[in-house]
Amino acid sequence: MHMIGRNQNSNTSADVQPVYTVATDVAEVLIVANTDRIYVAISVLNRSVFIRFQPAADDAAVRKGIHLSVGETYEIPLDNMYLGEISVINVKNGQAPEIYTTEY
Repeated sequence: MHMIGRNQNSNTSADVQPVYTVATDVAEVLIVANTDRIYVAISVLNRSVFIRFQPAADDAAVRKGIHLSVGETYEIPLDNMYLGEISVINVKNGQAPEIYTTEY
């Protein structure tokens, strides 16, 4: 059993994804829904993005959500863990933001 704060799951290691590149100008799935999720960190490497706590298919072309600039990291608050799909959309058309994620 792995615990972070009061959150726990049976995973013994983090799911660290290789750098993800946003390839289109509409929202894309960044992290799939996970009912066992206890921790998520999302880091932006080269271009600004909006992190969206909703499926990519919902309002796919609308740029809204939590704005992350280059070099910023967002951690979902441990006392309010979101278990659904997390999507991402670039801030400007034609860019290819690179994102690094860690999930327990």
